Amino acid sequence: MSNEKIGVVGAGLMGAEIALVYALAGHDVLLSDTSDEHLATAMRRLGSILDKGVARGFYQAAETAPALARIAATTDLARFADRDAVTEAVFEDEGVKATIWRPLDAVCKPGCLFASNTSSIAISALASTVGEARRKHFLGTHYFSPVSRMKLVEIIPAFENRRSGGRDGDAPLPRRRQDADPRQGRRRLRRQPRAARLHHRGDQAGRGRRRQP
Repeated sequence: MSNEKIGVVGAGLMGAEIALVYALAGHDVLLSDTSDEHLATAMRRLGSILDKGVARGFYQAAETAPALARIAATTDLARFADRDAVTEAVFEDEGVKATIWRPLDAVCKPGCLFASNTSSIAISALASTVGEARRKHFLGTHYFSPVSRMKLVEIIPAFENRRSGGRDGDAPLPRRRQDADPRQGRRRLRRQPRAARLHHRGDQAGRGRRRQP
């Protein structure tokens, strides 16, 4: 992914930092929440994270201002029409998440990648809130906190991507670790097949705990 237009819905602890790591990687990011006040608070917190990160040697001072400048804030989901990928990071309520995905399904262009940061709701359930044609582009991307520091993202595909990669001849999703570089090489994305199987069976017990293989 290079110079993509990224959308993030939810400017809380997770969503704001997801937006930040994309911006640090050079992407154009649109961050959305329900009020301008929430967005202003999020941007101030991101500035503080960057300042502390520079002091601790995590970031270069020269990259912080350009990164923040790449993040635009909005309360209007209609502005997501030009996004190439959208991550939802609102709180864990399936009904609330559905009120996000339905308008995004209507607004976003075909082929836009949809991803939820949920840690407890079945991706298949969330994918069912969008049109059938879009479900093959719907993933779970479970970031670990703090997002700006943790080097792990769990990828969970929806049903249509579990084995064949979806419809219309799409390539299968990788089963092994791969570099995805949404974070300037600081992170690797991992798909954990066992976790995905548990997720799709609706067995939420044990998610968030390490299990022996």
